[in-house]
Amino acid sequence: MRRPTILWIALVSAIVTLLAIVTALGVAPASAQDAPFAKPTPTATPTSAPPPAPTVLNPLQGGVTTGTNEPPLGMPTFAWSLPVIAPYYHIQVSNSPGFTVLKVDQDTRGMSYTPTDVWDDGTYYWRVKAGIGTGSNPVWGPYTAIQTFVKDWGDEGTIRPSLINPAADAVRSGFIHGDFQWSPVPGAAGYVFEIATDPLMNNRVYIAESIKAQHTPTVRLTNSNYYWRITPFAYSSSATTRVSGESSEVRRFTIDWSTAPQLLAPDNGLQARFTPRFQWTAVEAAESYVLEVSTDVNFNPANLAEKKVFETHNTDFTPTDALANDKEWFWHVKAIDGAEGNTNWSEVRSFRMAWGAIELLTPANNQIQLAYPFFSWKSVPGARSYQLQIDNSVDFAAPFIADVEIFNVTNYAQPDWRIVQVSDYYWQVRAKDENGNFGPWSERRAFRISTPLDSVVPSNLIYPPPYYAIDAAETPVQRQMAPPAQSSSGILRWTRTTL
Repeated sequence: MRRPTILWIALVSAIVTLLAIVTALGVAPASAQDAPFAKPTPTATPTSAPPPAPTVLNPLQGGVTTGTNEPPLGMPTFAWSLPVIAPYYHIQVSNSPGFTVLKVDQDTRGMSYTPTDVWDDGTYYWRVKAGIGTGSNPVWGPYTAIQTFVKDWGDEGTIRPSLINPAADAVRSGFIHGDFQWSPVPGAAGYVFEIATDPLMNNRVYIAESIKAQHTPTVRLTNSNYYWRITPFAYSSSATTRVSGESSEVRRFTIDWSTAPQLLAPDNGLQARFTPRFQWTAVEAAESYVLEVSTDVNFNPANLAEKKVFETHNTDFTPTDALANDKEWFWHVKAIDGAEGNTNWSEVRSFRMAWGAIELLTPANNQIQLAYPFFSWKSVPGARSYQLQIDNSVDFAAPFIADVEIFNVTNYAQPDWRIVQVSDYYWQVRAKDENGNFGPWSERRAFRISTPLDSVVPSNLIYPPPYYAIDAAETPVQRQMAPPAQSSSGILRWTRTTL
């Protein structure tokens, strides 16, 4: 009984499978074999309807985007909505109503879009449409109505740098670190610092950029009135496409670099035995100093005055050139900056180059009974040589017994005495500098050689030199001759005693 039932079920299943195959191949069943063959009509694929235009949310028609409502730079986030689901949207933004130049021409899958770059302040136009279908060939709906908005990063001047330092109409002699300061601006990548000679900032004499809200100019400005302002700018990979914000107010300041150095040394009216060391106070922003030394109080070489000009980077100076002796000299100083600007001259001080008369040492004045006098004197600072004169006339009328220039030493011994009779002689010395300027003559001293050279005469002082104080603990060694006694033969005889 079970076996026929199983066979029957298998036969029915085979018939159903065969009918399904015949239907799929388009073959008519056995009962329709005599009917003519007809190909089935394909079913048309339904076409999707375009989506409606989106509803604009931001920015709205006539809106203004600023650093306040669209921080930090006033760049808007475009947003819209759609009552139906659409997988695609296309947004366009332009700065012209005809969309000839597009700032944005972009497909997006979301219902908002934020630009990645920064635009200049101004009026812009935008629109958006939705699309459905495949990504390669979507069906686009209509654009929204053109929306207009204005971008204003500075929010009508409420977002801009506020100048802090220097105050309006400040007076500066130079610039110090952080001298110019202002308040930072949100979103600013840097600032343009400008200085001009006119309030309209047309004649700019200095331009610099700073990433900080402060700057110190790196140049020197001449004495005048100046104007400055700050303009923020947003980040950009190129300076040509940089977007600037609202500039600050224009503020004035004055450069008055005129304060003269204050003289320190030498004191006014100094009597200088040698060239003095000149010293003065430093002046802010000075690059160098000019020192003038002249024999004319007005420093006018046309008055046949001697004038020397020196320039130094220090606040003291000692000329290497010798100054003429026994003259009154005047000096003053001024500062020079990096822009070749000058301060006022300092006060004028005077000093007198006065070596003074040389102090003579040996022989003593009016010394007598000298055989070979040894002439010596004290040295003079700054002297290159000495001139010594010896004559038998108190007026030193030529010809001289000796008129010599002596270098390196302060003594002299006349090598040849042609004395034929007892006489008085006179001598004097003066110093001479490297430029040939002479100091005053020393006092005139007299001495006498009273014994013919072929006789034995008293010796001269040997030790110690007369300008050293005698030390009682160190008894000096010297020779002292007793007065000569004449023998019966007429020969002078000397006796010697030792102290």
